[in-house]
Amino acid sequence: MEYPQVILFGSILGEWRERYIIPVLDELGVSYYNPISPTGKWHQDMGEREAEMLQHAQTIIMHFTNDSPSFAGLAETGWGALSAVQRKQNFILSIPKEAYHHVMPRWTRFVPPMKHIGQTIEDYTNRSRFLVESHARRLAPGSDYLTIVNDVNGIVATLRKLYTIKM
Repeated sequence: MEYPQVILFGSILGEWRERYIIPVLDELGVSYYNPISPTGKWHQDMGEREAEMLQHAQTIIMHFTNDSPSFAGLAETGWGALSAVQRKQNFILSIPKEAYHHVMPRWTRFVPPMKHIGQTIEDYTNRSRFLVESHARRLAPGSDYLTIVNDVNGIVATLRKLYTIKM
């Protein structure tokens, strides 16, 4: 089986893959794996496929947006970084600097327990993102494989650096 060079992990929402990253990969002639299901539903077989792609990719991208909490993606960051260091893969991490704000459906804003749930989601999301980035920033300077960027522009610049053929 032939494996893609790049895997596109991170936030499901935000169209960051389609609008910014995939066009650059296509331009550079780089193969990629996009784990997003056309139906939007995730199942365990997809998780097995993602683990296989992670094992064989040259570059792992994990980009997070403020469009969703992305708990599952955040849970994968440590394994992605470990894989990169052990297998000598490139790992590119991008987490927004702005705090995540959970938007509840309008009707739930007036139900006190629902408001608490929204605040809890925000708290857990922001704590998780802080911890992931904090750990990554401490590891990255000592690693040839871990790169932390601020946004999709940083991902694009890193991909161009990695995959542009030097004449």
